[in-house]
Amino acid sequence: MDPDVESLIEEIESAFGVQLNRRELSDETTVIALQEAVLNALQKTTTHRCWSSTVFWRFRRTLTEMLALSKSAVGPSAFLEDLIPRPVRRATWRDLAARLNMKLPLLEYVGWFRHVPLAIGLIPLLWGMLTGRGWWCIALAATAPVIATVLLKVAAPFATDFPANAQTVSDLVRTIVGLNYSALEVQLGPPHEREVQDAIKRVIMDLTGAEYYWLSDTDTNLLGLVETTGGFRVGA
Repeated sequence: MDPDVESLIEEIESAFGVQLNRRELSDETTVIALQEAVLNALQKTTTHRCWSSTVFWRFRRTLTEMLALSKSAVGPSAFLEDLIPRPVRRATWRDLAARLNMKLPLLEYVGWFRHVPLAIGLIPLLWGMLTGRGWWCIALAATAPVIATVLLKVAAPFATDFPANAQTVSDLVRTIVGLNYSALEVQLGPPHEREVQDAIKRVIMDLTGAEYYWLSDTDTNLLGLVETTGGFRVGA
């Protein structure tokens, strides 16, 4: 199994508190089949309870208290860009997660910072081609992942963009449901089956940056998904 596919499955298992049968999964497993595997692993009766509504009310109450916003301003279709000013965005994001006691999607790096890992990965290759020193190329390539990780941590203050899967309040709420499924199940009981299916897609979107409609395509398999998106989304 491809390492990125394996990591994706592990993240899904962690989010939903399940253990999936690896013998039934492969690179060619479709997103729809993965949803069914998670539903079977949960083995719980679903209800008509809507978790998204509960999370929305909690989110709106908390954000309006933090930023002195009116309730009418924090509607489902409101853009987060308009609600949370960039200068205080990272601090607000951390405080919001703490007050809600929930995991929020990572914010993304601004502009060229998004391409730092790729750029650092290409440096050894270019250096080796220009100088003809193959051993330098190998040495730099070996340290590139560590350098990229350190640089991205140092550059965390520049991660202030909202991810594509959380541009509006509604999108963010649905992503929060996916990222916090296990905790919400303990608090609220089982949700509606459609909400479980949506939550799985939201977790995959948060991990890979995939578009929602890709995940609704019956032909989309896990390997094709990670190859198309280039692996996991970079954020902080």
